[in-house]
Amino acid sequence: RVALGVYYFEKGDLEAAKDAYQEALKVKPLQPQVWFRLGTVSMRLDDWDTALTAFTEVVQQELEEGDAWANIAAIHMHNKDPASAYPALVESLKQKR
Repeated sequence: RVALGVYYFEKGDLEAAKDAYQEALKVKPLQPQVWFRLGTVSMRLDDWDTALTAFTEVVQQELEEGDAWANIAAIHMHNKDPASAYPALVESLKQKR
């Protein structure tokens, strides 16, 4: 399923890629790199709730993933919630040192 998601992503079919990543994660949820891909695709599709859930899974599985923290901050800013964005941004900056 992950390979299928990559295939669809590279062809520009983001909805199909998102579906394939979600199916892959149902089978094997401890794949932070797939959660990251799901988050990225979801942001591009303006599915901010799914993106936030996906990047939250990434940082729960790999606390030091600075890019995921930065994306969490960006999603909170998109949702006009700077109070939630700030801690994620601080964590992102800590991880990027």
